[in-house]
Order: sequence, then C-alpha cells, then structure tokens
Amino acid sequence: MLKNNQKKDIIQTPIRMCVVCRSKEAQKNLHRLQIKAARIVNFSGVGRSFYLCKACVKKDEKVLQKAFSKLNKGIMQLNLKEILLNGES
Repeated sequence: MLKNNQKKDIIQTPIRMCVVCRSKEAQKNLHRLQIKAARIVNFSGVGRSFYLCKACVKKDEKVLQKAFSKLNKGIMQLNLKEILLNGES
C-alpha cells in the first residue's frame, strides 16, 4: 500500500507524449521545443510547443523530418541536434 506522500507524487506528475514515437512519459524526462519561422527552437514560454523524448533525439534525421513536417505542414530546417547539444534558442 502506498503512503500519502507517494500517492501525491504519482497524481501530481504531469504526463506528456512524444510527437515522434507517441510514447507517454513524465514531463521532466522530455525536451520541450517549439517551431518559429520554420526552425525548431527551445520553448520560449509563449506559444504552442511539443515534446520530444530522449530516445527520439538519437533517431535518424529523416524520421524526425517526417514527424516535424506534420507539425508545421511544410518544409523546415532540422536543427534539432544543434539545439539539444549547444542549448541554442
């Protein structure tokens, strides 16, 4: 049986879905990004965003391009590796 503190942690953990593999994970385990001017950037706090899991970051660029083109409904620059490695915005 769970204690009250454990129940509270389970209930209050936000769950989000990766846009590429559609897996659900805790929000703190995902990268939060957004699309601005056909480029992927870190979430600035304003506007629509999406989440990407750590396993999908390592996937082939062609797979990521296909998933992100559905989000943006067009062609976009895939600068994801730069953002996640360098922390660019």
